[in-house]
Amino acid sequence: MKNGKCPRRCVLIFNRQSAIGNWQCSDLPLDAYAPTLGHYRLRPVGSLPVDRIAAEAVRLKLKKAMKNTQSEMPFVFPKWANYALPLAVLAVVGGMFYLPTLVALAASPKATAVGYSPVQPVPYSHALHVGKLGLDCRYCHNTVEKTPFASLPPTQTCMNCHTGVLTKSAALQPIRDSWASGKPMQWIKIHNLAQYVYFNHAAHVTHGVGCVECHGRIDQMEQVRQVQPLSMGWCLDCHRDPGPHLRPVDQVTNMSWTAGTDAPQLANDLLAKYHIHDTTYMSSCSTCHR
Repeated sequence: MKNGKCPRRCVLIFNRQSAIGNWQCSDLPLDAYAPTLGHYRLRPVGSLPVDRIAAEAVRLKLKKAMKNTQSEMPFVFPKWANYALPLAVLAVVGGMFYLPTLVALAASPKATAVGYSPVQPVPYSHALHVGKLGLDCRYCHNTVEKTPFASLPPTQTCMNCHTGVLTKSAALQPIRDSWASGKPMQWIKIHNLAQYVYFNHAAHVTHGVGCVECHGRIDQMEQVRQVQPLSMGWCLDCHRDPGPHLRPVDQVTNMSWTAGTDAPQLANDLLAKYHIHDTTYMSSCSTCHR
């Protein structure tokens, strides 16, 4: 050995099974090792410094050991996988209770407001005024054909009759107080849509959609209640097939009107007469969300 270098042929003898590597110096050619080494691998190094040869042997030994470890060692799940099974079981069991509960709550009258019937400051009976006396809806809700909103009646509308009818009734005292003070009655609104929904009463009423379609048989209610969910799905059911919900404009406030035996033909005639848009427009998002 001269100047720290080996002048002879140097080879690394690497055992593939034990991952042990050694280097040897010999004058023998590489072929001389092959018949006897079997599963050993030879790598010529040449005339290198001794420390380089040793370092190369260590590097190959580590590389082989890591390769064997990765290829032969079974897959080991990370620690967080210990929680995967309990979480999966919890999700399945929880979903079995959560989804039915969610559907039940979403469809319940409390969520859709079906049946909502607040007590008004004055016990106004639609069954009496509309059903028995025949008062037209537009007498009190006088903007329904002209504006998007159906107005609530001002005190003046009530006093048109009650200056001479039931003038001593205790139930009507709030009406008389409002008349005397000039302060409007605080009626409680029943049918409320979400603020992101655009609904135009005039567009519906003037195109043959009767009051009963959305409000039910108001003419039979002592105390007004909500009878339809007013949900998006409910609205789309009508928008996708509006024909059966149309009637002649002069019958929109007639709660007992029926189309008769020729309903399909009448529906087609009214669709053409009122120039009702096609279902693409009627079911478009921008129609109600502007």
